[in-house]
Amino acid sequence: RTGAYGIENPGSYNLDLSLRREFPIRESIKFALQADALNAPNSVIFSAPPTNITSSNFGKISGQANRPRTLQLSARITF
Repeated sequence: RTGAYGIENPGSYNLDLSLRREFPIRESIKFALQADALNAPNSVIFSAPPTNITSSNFGKISGQANRPRTLQLSARITF
């Protein structure tokens, strides 16, 4: 986690969420509904700073390392 010249990268964590519910329609038929959220709280994880001493951006964090929140819904009928 420590880069060149003792520069530390920002911490990173990820919180994903998935919910699923099945509804029985008949004895052999089921309907399933599912929702997934990647990066559920929509938190920002900053990228590592440049470590080139001659760069004018040395030590500046100027980017994002993760993606924004993504939602996915799906339905399934099993028979």
